[in-house]
Amino acid sequence: MPSPQPAKEGEEMSPTSEEKEMFDLLESFILEKESTLSKRTIEHYQRHLYNAIMWLGNFDIHDPHLVNTEDLRDWIRARNLSPATQHVAICALKLFFRWCIGQDNPAETIPFPKRHPTPQRTLNVAQVDQLLGHLDTSQPKGVRDLALISLLLDTGLRASEICRLELAHFDLEAQSLVVRIKGGRIGGAVFGRYTQAAMANWLAVRESYARASTVFVSVGGNKPGTSLTRNGLGAILRHLGKESGIGLVSPHDFRRSFATLSLQGGAPTRLVQLAGRWRSVKEVERYSQALTPMDFEPYSPMSRIMGVK
Repeated sequence: MPSPQPAKEGEEMSPTSEEKEMFDLLESFILEKESTLSKRTIEHYQRHLYNAIMWLGNFDIHDPHLVNTEDLRDWIRARNLSPATQHVAICALKLFFRWCIGQDNPAETIPFPKRHPTPQRTLNVAQVDQLLGHLDTSQPKGVRDLALISLLLDTGLRASEICRLELAHFDLEAQSLVVRIKGGRIGGAVFGRYTQAAMANWLAVRESYARASTVFVSVGGNKPGTSLTRNGLGAILRHLGKESGIGLVSPHDFRRSFATLSLQGGAPTRLVQLAGRWRSVKEVERYSQALTPMDFEPYSPMSRIMGVK
């Protein structure tokens, strides 16, 4: 049987020698369970477990006995899965670690998602400032990451969309872009002047590294100049979140933040829907669950009538 394949949305990369033990265990696990689980379930479990092992490897965890429950919880949170997909991922973790270690394993106590989950993470203004303040823009990586975060927050692009954004479809002067979005449709986005300046700085730096036609490329690692991948983007943001002190963040946190911060700034819901390329206003409402009644305070009718600012 061939080695486990990465998730379709993940970064294509080969396991290191240190990671090989975990992948050997995964291969043996899959071989054993093929006779008792459906082909579709095997595919789902294999994809989730492969991603989990790759993610753990980012933190130099290559032995199932060294994994703790919080490591697995962090992985689940970082992937920002829907409740249904999260349920499948947790089932995979429980079965795999039970097979590896027994009943007393780190996945055993991970709860399944509730039917009505609480709003997922959204960055507030202070957290965005904290994140940006940690960037070292005297270095190419800092220049790229500032442009990356700025474009994510200004456009609400999904991870796959910003990773496959082509330079030919990016118009710096017009402050606009076109990209293939979820569902295979073509969608557009616009961005503000701050992001325009950040992108101009990145594009000047990009010329020294780019070996791909995408806007965002790697500036280090084993494949400098190649297109940024979803896994690579996730790793960048997780690292920045931890280093800046705001905790692990995922690419999709920025899409929720785009919706919430835009509404807090006074943008009409319908306009946010169009700018974020959502099919309905209801989807915008789902992405902006971080809003509270206190966010209405700047729009107080009496304050406006009486000229109180």
